[in-house]
This record gives sequence, C-alpha cells and structure tokens, in this order.
Amino acid sequence: MKIQELIAELEHLAEYAGEDAEVMLATQPQWPLQAYVATVTLVGNTIYIAEGPSPYSDPYAPRVAWEGGLASEGDEGE
Repeated sequence: MKIQELIAELEHLAEYAGEDAEVMLATQPQWPLQAYVATVTLVGNTIYIAEGPSPYSDPYAPRVAWEGGLASEGDEGE
C-alpha cells in the first residue's frame, strides 16, 4: 500500500468513526492478533508501522479486519 492510499483510507474511515478513533494493528490473519500502533518510522523509502502491546486481556482481532472498508460490530466473525 502506498502512503496516499493509506491516507485516503484513513480519511474515509474518519468520516464514520471520527478523528479520535483508535487505530489498531491486526496481524497474522490465520491467528488474528491485535495491538496498538507503537510508532511509524521511515527507513529509506519504506514506512514501517510497528506494533505495540496488546491493549486488552483478549489479544485477538476480528477476522473481518482483513476485509477492509466498513464493517459493523456484529461482523466480527470467528
């Protein structure tokens, strides 16, 4: 994903969630985990979004996180 695509996607979702919405990092779609975004770092011409600790006692992300766009709370999947 290019930086302009990420910016456009976040701006689009901010229209629905508000600018104060939490941004989480979902990793490992086969074993879906979630974590805070700890930092964003530019190395050469690549931007790395690094994960921080899991924010909840249940570290699992909803599988719908890999679909992109808008999903309702009931669409979490298993």
